[in-house]
Amino acid sequence: MQQQDLVSLYEKILASLNVSHADGYLLYGHGDAADPLLCEDRRVVLPTREILETMDRKACIAFHPLCESTVRGESSIIRKLRALVNTHLGYALSELLNNLLGIAMDTARHAALSPDQKEFITLIPDIPSDCHSQMMAMLKITGGASENRVANVYIKRAPTLDGVGYKRGAIITFPLIAELERADDKVFGKTIKKKNKAVLLKLLRYILDETPELTAAERYSCGSNSAIAPNFHCLMLTYVKTMRRFNSLIWEYRSRITNYKDIHVKLDWINDLKDLSIYKGLLPVLAGNDGEVVTGAPAESVEPNKPSQPIVARHASIAAPAAHPANATPPLPKPTLPPQAAAPASIVTPNAGVVDEVASWTGYVVGNRQAAVTTLPLVGRGMQTPAPAYPPAAQYPQYPQAYQPAVPTVTYPLTNGQQVTIAAPTNASAPHQPAYQQPAYQPPQRGGYASPTGSRFGI
Repeated sequence: MQQQDLVSLYEKILASLNVSHADGYLLYGHGDAADPLLCEDRRVVLPTREILETMDRKACIAFHPLCESTVRGESSIIRKLRALVNTHLGYALSELLNNLLGIAMDTARHAALSPDQKEFITLIPDIPSDCHSQMMAMLKITGGASENRVANVYIKRAPTLDGVGYKRGAIITFPLIAELERADDKVFGKTIKKKNKAVLLKLLRYILDETPELTAAERYSCGSNSAIAPNFHCLMLTYVKTMRRFNSLIWEYRSRITNYKDIHVKLDWINDLKDLSIYKGLLPVLAGNDGEVVTGAPAESVEPNKPSQPIVARHASIAAPAAHPANATPPLPKPTLPPQAAAPASIVTPNAGVVDEVASWTGYVVGNRQAAVTTLPLVGRGMQTPAPAYPPAAQYPQYPQAYQPAVPTVTYPLTNGQQVTIAAPTNASAPHQPAYQQPAYQPPQRGGYASPTGSRFGI
């Protein structure tokens, strides 16, 4: 897996949300009407190698939602991505309402419809003539910068969906259904006849495939227990699950929907999200993608994974010592060789909090490039290095032994004729040795040298 493979995946995801790019700079819209995609007043760009090396980081923000932290909240990029999801789902649903209601009201074209295409018409046989005009007036006050939404997706921590608990869940709601179910004649503050509201409610439930046993929110909301980017993962799952229903209707009535190519999108990229670990480490953590720190968030139950960085492993071993007696000194952790390059993962501490792994991303990328270099982990700060213990000489005679200086001894005779040898006392004097004495100087005799024989020639 290469960095370009991840960038290509991002391109496919963004294309399904009506986002294109020009030389890596993202654009929202179609053709000449496309505008630069902004996030917090910064230009959103693809994380290609060329752009990351040259972009102005104060004016641009790279799109890399896969590097989010599993213990933080939504990042700026995730919020922007969620806004794109809400916009496209709302746009597709509004277009389906508009076109299907038009087909149902145009009785002259019913003969050309197939039996499957006529199915929804039987649900709304009597449609008032002003139903379509009132619906269009209602849709004009939804979407965009308005708080009135046809569809809305939000991310929830630790949800329970269909009896199963998840780390994150992308919960989809359809506020338009709640407005149409109201007993009065108001929809988002707009006056709509009650008979028209009943027609639109039936049509909307048909589009969403909602039944009394299963609501649309229950049908399309998805959760994620991914150890990598759970916010991003569950958001994409909910988007794809909902759009697949819309795609099927758009394709079935494509001959009646003039702009079906704008709302029918490719979703085959979802198969590339089955295993997110293959993308880990291809890019470092990029600003605006890691997520915001959430204070007071409930602790999550996360299964610990094998750490990928020695420093993370050391912190985990120091933070979670084994139980020892009150007055005993805890043993030092055994140094271990760092594991080979692998995806950094969350580690559970005794406080039931998950260690933030964002800081290990950049180190992991560097470790990937230096995987061939093996380094020993350092001893934790404030800890003493244990002295090496040599095995007994009898067991390992070839092993180097500690130097022991020779001790002087003294031997004493015993009364029984035996001798005993003991260490010499420290104040014992050395054996007496006669001091060297230089012979006295004797001047030489006249005509020769002095000699012991007295001969002037030494003979």
